[in-house]
Amino acid sequence: MAAIAAPLRTQVVRNLREAILDRRFTPGQRLVERELCELTGVSRTTVREALRQLETEGLVVLVPNQGPVVATMSLDEARDVYDVRGVLEALAASRFAASATDEQVRDLAARTDAFEEAMRSGVLAFLGKELLLRAFDADAARAMGYRTGLLDLVLNVLVALVVVAAVRAVGTVLVIALLIVPAATARLVTYRIGAIAGIGAVVGAVGGWLGLLASWHASIEAGIRLGSGATVVLALVAVYLLTLTATLVRPKAALAGGAA
Repeated sequence: MAAIAAPLRTQVVRNLREAILDRRFTPGQRLVERELCELTGVSRTTVREALRQLETEGLVVLVPNQGPVVATMSLDEARDVYDVRGVLEALAASRFAASATDEQVRDLAARTDAFEEAMRSGVLAFLGKELLLRAFDADAARAMGYRTGLLDLVLNVLVALVVVAAVRAVGTVLVIALLIVPAATARLVTYRIGAIAGIGAVVGAVGGWLGLLASWHASIEAGIRLGSGATVVLALVAVYLLTLTATLVRPKAALAGGAA
């Protein structure tokens, strides 16, 4: 029985911990065992063991004549946490500067560029700070009072609305091609997020123009009924294949020139 109960207790601890960190249980809120049993579907023994575990983690405190409540962090405790965190992050940065490889430095520069591009994005104009904090430091976002689950929901809803609207307007295959092929083409050329966005937009525009032009000539001049959506997809794929061929041929040409 112990081997079966341990994973269940672990799951209850994880669920309660996430509920506290997501502020579904607010600081100072009393945790009633009966309600937790109904919420989790487990026995009181399991709930009590989970609460004891959370108490050792500092998320729950036992108050006399009241029982377990969600821990409340004072201003001094918050300052202490960030003081310690500042020292640790400064140490990590100095160690990184001293021992990082060129590839790691380039990766850090690319991530920094990604931050800047995301902050300039129109989609993130209103929730940029919150979404970036949620993506790269979820614990800090929760500690600052942001509803991380709600932020995830907002971002997913925005993405879903864009995709659904595009599918209704131009069709599923064309939407998939416009979402994937331009970015994949740009990724063959560069690793920088800003450059990928710019090149992807150009590839999408050029591929769309070439596809519409081919469809117009086929329909008007040759009398061939050719859907514009299909020709746009073919044009985008052709641009991708040409770019892929160029990236494969260029290293061989450079190697041959060096050998000569």
